[in-house]
Amino acid sequence: MKLIVLISLLTAMQLFAEGNAQTINLTAKHVTLNQVMRDIQKQSGVNFFLTGKSLVQARLSVNIQHAKLEDALNAIVAPLDLEWIKKDEVIVIKPKRNPPNTERKEVQQRSIAGKVVNGKGQALVGTTITVKGANISTVTDQDGRFTSQLPTPNGTLVFSNVGYQRLEKSVTGNDELTIVLQEEVSGLDEVVVVGYGSQKRANVIGAVSTVNGSSVENRSTSTLSSSLAGLAAGVNVQATTGKPGADGASILIRGKGTLNNTSPLVVIDGIVGSMDAVNPNDVESISILKDAATAAIYGSLGSNGVILITTKKGAKGKNNVSYTGMVSMLRPNNVPEFITDYAQHMRLVNEGFKNLGQAAVYTDATINLWEEAKKNPTGLTEFGIPNEVAYPNTNWGDVLFGQRKLLQNHNLSLNGGSEQTQYLFSVGYFNNPGTMPETGADKIRLRINLQSKVAKFLTVGTQTFGDMQNLSVADVVTAYSYLTQTVPGVYPFYNGVYGFPAAAEESATANNALAFLNGMGGKNQVNRFNSTIFAKLNLMKGLEFESRVNYNHAYTETNSHQVPYEKWNFATNKLSTAALSAGQITTQYGLTKSYNVIVDNVLRYSGSFGKHDVGGILGYNEQYFNQYNIGAAKLGLVHPDLTTFNSATTMSSITGDELDYGLRSFFGRANYAYANKYLAEAVVRYDGSSRFGTAKRWGLFPAFSAGWRISEESFMSPLKAFVNDLRIRASWGKTGNNASPGNYDHLPSYGTVNYSFNNQAVRGLAQTKLGNDLLHWETTTTTNVGFTATALKNKLTVEFDAYRAYTDGILYVPTIPATTGTATAATMNIAEVSKRGIELTLGYQNKINGFNYGISANFAYNTNRVEKYKGALSEGYVTDAAGNRVYQSNIGMVSNGVNQRILEGHEINEFYLYNVYRGSGSHFLADGSVDKNGGPRDGMIRT
Repeated sequence: MKLIVLISLLTAMQLFAEGNAQTINLTAKHVTLNQVMRDIQKQSGVNFFLTGKSLVQARLSVNIQHAKLEDALNAIVAPLDLEWIKKDEVIVIKPKRNPPNTERKEVQQRSIAGKVVNGKGQALVGTTITVKGANISTVTDQDGRFTSQLPTPNGTLVFSNVGYQRLEKSVTGNDELTIVLQEEVSGLDEVVVVGYGSQKRANVIGAVSTVNGSSVENRSTSTLSSSLAGLAAGVNVQATTGKPGADGASILIRGKGTLNNTSPLVVIDGIVGSMDAVNPNDVESISILKDAATAAIYGSLGSNGVILITTKKGAKGKNNVSYTGMVSMLRPNNVPEFITDYAQHMRLVNEGFKNLGQAAVYTDATINLWEEAKKNPTGLTEFGIPNEVAYPNTNWGDVLFGQRKLLQNHNLSLNGGSEQTQYLFSVGYFNNPGTMPETGADKIRLRINLQSKVAKFLTVGTQTFGDMQNLSVADVVTAYSYLTQTVPGVYPFYNGVYGFPAAAEESATANNALAFLNGMGGKNQVNRFNSTIFAKLNLMKGLEFESRVNYNHAYTETNSHQVPYEKWNFATNKLSTAALSAGQITTQYGLTKSYNVIVDNVLRYSGSFGKHDVGGILGYNEQYFNQYNIGAAKLGLVHPDLTTFNSATTMSSITGDELDYGLRSFFGRANYAYANKYLAEAVVRYDGSSRFGTAKRWGLFPAFSAGWRISEESFMSPLKAFVNDLRIRASWGKTGNNASPGNYDHLPSYGTVNYSFNNQAVRGLAQTKLGNDLLHWETTTTTNVGFTATALKNKLTVEFDAYRAYTDGILYVPTIPATTGTATAATMNIAEVSKRGIELTLGYQNKINGFNYGISANFAYNTNRVEKYKGALSEGYVTDAAGNRVYQSNIGMVSNGVNQRILEGHEINEFYLYNVYRGSGSHFLADGSVDKNGGPRDGMIRT
């Protein structure tokens, strides 16, 4: 008997398992429960039993799609307040323990109907609608319509379709639903910001690198420029001074292509600006335009590349508050290793002088003083000063860089809005105490981005930001140079005074770097304000006009003065350098004010006609910049603590100047795509600058590009499962460099000099520099070819570019004969430089069980060559009688520094050093014998 029961139980379990493995699909309206169970029995092969006539007659409506048997049963019995159990080989459905009266009562599931469309209002066929938590699903018909059932009064429907973002919708009423699904943004559909507009990545045929805002936001750097390091191929980021507040990086795009200004143009939300004025936490995306096809829309401003920064905006329907903060320990890496044993230092110096055939600097008696003091460092001298202070062995690396300090970065943002108005407000505080004493800086940043759709056809808004900085007045560069002069035998600071070289033989130039850093007081304040007001007018479908007006104001004020301090020789307990008296102290004041006004008017069009996609822009730009500078110094304070100008007695100097320049531009761009396969674009910009004379003021900068999406061709169909996108592209164009000349280089300059009249010196004007009304633009012509590919369902990305660029008309001031007078030569378009290079970017991203990960790498190689320089053209280079160039009088051979030079046929600023000796080391004396001390050997430098 037990065996029979066991066999029956196993058989029932097997039948249910097989039935549960089947999927149930059932749609019925106003039918009996008995009919529903018969249909399920046919699909699953499982027998059912209903207990009670009332259950057999109960009616309901169901819509079950692709559900397991167990889930289907749960969905059926829940609204009827029933339950089901497995009993032997049968599924038994029965009332719950306290069943309601269901006799002759129709139990109706709640019916929900609606339509699913895309962002353009087009019906989406085959969209799956699932009841969350109930495993009830249906799909839309050819018209995008659906009907679904909710087992409870309220519920949530989940809508999903291939290529669209999944959407969950809570349902509480009986109204018909209209569901709009947004397309998923794949790598190809991603919008890339380009000059004066944006394009889908799939249609970009120029050399553009993009950086996501989160990539720079998550880096623990103090400036946005530093955050770009390593994120884009061909973009070289190099630190400058490292001083807090002045630690913005120098950026090169595709290396050097000119002998003058190499900085890229920075555009923030469509307006030219300063990169490090932007809080990294406010960045949405960064686009880097590297070839002429993309940069030519900026004409004379784009020869060094363009960096487009887009800041975050408010989000519709959301009101969010977010905070990000960072507190970290600050200490520099790779600090040079310093000799800390002064006795060892003195012996090494003596050895060096001996090798030069000169007498030793330090006596043995002095060296012995330090050796003896090391044996008892805490012992006291006859003056009661510890030996380690009187005879120090100072580690200056620890003194200047050894302190651990806290760096803080805090950012708070609020963003949100309605369908009509969106806003973002952010505030940030950054404090960098500096790695050296008295070099800290702090900054407060504010930003407001606001836009509002005030009418169906009109959107207005503003993008306003600013910052307030307090910077140190310490001279970090000079202080660091003192490390090469300071010796271990100087104690930094003791008992309220600074140390002086203790050894009698030590040079007084062994400066105390700590005293120098603390010897300057005052403050340096920088305030910046930048505001853009814009309006967008939708004239008709696809046609938009936008006007922007930007005002940028910067104000820098510096007050500095000397702080008196004493230097003592702690070994002799004598004052070595007295503190400055009040009458010897100089107080200085400097002020720089500038403002910049930019006006942009842009008309944009985009439209599709069958397989033809066209777009274009027409625009006008005008800029005006003005800067005013004043500086003054007074000597002799009435008291060291009173450092205002009225507290000083004697005016030492006063200077002041004002400068300005203007730029006016007309530009346009047209792009065309056929069947999303064949792409073409043309760009032109016409610039006029006040920095050039009337004869050469205007410049034309065109560019052309073409692309072919091979992946869209029919012959690529067999590879479509592997290769998602493959584009080849090529471009040619011209850009200019407006930043190279001075504001008035085309004009002659005059200054005051002394004239002699009747044996009297009389001040008058004299020409100090010649003018050149024919001065014109530096022009760079660039050719670029490349390809972009994505594979493995857009997980793998490969991007390659190769380019050549040639810059002519590079500005230079040549040397002229003294017979022309004392004036400096005019600036001329003399030099030419070429450059070439390749860039490769690889990326892979994937998702595993909800975990997203990605890896990317980039490689770039570029080189340049000086083609013509300093007299290579016909403007007066020196030749001999046969017409050959005489290099002895051609300053193209002159170096650009102690170890760098600019020379035709070589790279810009290449390093040049003495040749290294190659030899056996044998050295023969005059009598033919071999010098036992040897001779020059491999690795020695020829002098």
